[in-house]
Amino acid sequence: MCPSSLRFFSKFESGNLRKAIQVRSHEYDLILNADVNSSAHCQWFYFEVSGMVAKVPYRFNIINCEKGNSQYNYGMQPVLYSVREALEGRPHWVRTGSEICYYRNHFCPRRDQKRSFYTLTFTVTFRHEDDVCYLAYHYPYTYTTLQVLDTPSLYEH
Repeated sequence: MCPSSLRFFSKFESGNLRKAIQVRSHEYDLILNADVNSSAHCQWFYFEVSGMVAKVPYRFNIINCEKGNSQYNYGMQPVLYSVREALEGRPHWVRTGSEICYYRNHFCPRRDQKRSFYTLTFTVTFRHEDDVCYLAYHYPYTYTTLQVLDTPSLYEH
């Protein structure tokens, strides 16, 4: 890993990045863990990235998606949460990414596997130097959030 490499992390609730491989100076192939309650289905992604240089385009290629088509081909964008923006009073998820494309690839993790895999590829240009950002398929809604929002009020009878 070169000193200018991004750092990735996903050991948090709903995080699912298994592996990040730097393929060029600002491009990464990403492999996801299977979706929850599924032995193999991969589509959702949610991970942390840090160590970026501001105003530099970074290319992310998620190479083990499984759906035959995606809303990303029709204008959908990933979402980004910036810790720096949150500390400056803007704690919001925002749509991000350019040059977004979803297509069939030739990824095959096992020789005997016959199923097809797809790549979601997109470019993100981060606003802040060495920020901590989260990228996700869509606005995350964790089990903990569900539990907190579904808890009956103390005043209900």
